[in-house]
Amino acid sequence: MLEMQIVELIVVTLIVKLIVMQWYPPIQRSLQGILCIVIGSGIGAYMNPTKEGVITAIIASGFAFYGGELIQAFKGVAKDAEEIDDIILSRIKK
Repeated sequence: MLEMQIVELIVVTLIVKLIVMQWYPPIQRSLQGILCIVIGSGIGAYMNPTKEGVITAIIASGFAFYGGELIQAFKGVAKDAEEIDDIILSRIKK
């Protein structure tokens, strides 16, 4: 049940994103993101009015808007963590 709600929330947020991207006069990208996250959070709070429901809605709507950028950021953090791990292991072996 929760998985379906998350999928529905992501789809709604993506639709809102497409609408605000085509708005005239253009809306600043940061305001588009805030608008999508606020609308997604409101819908999520309506669907599941618990703390976990609102947090899940914020994460899902943020992912719907910034998906590609978030994935790249996580990959960058993972790469940096691997490099730090390699440095620590090389110093321990010495």
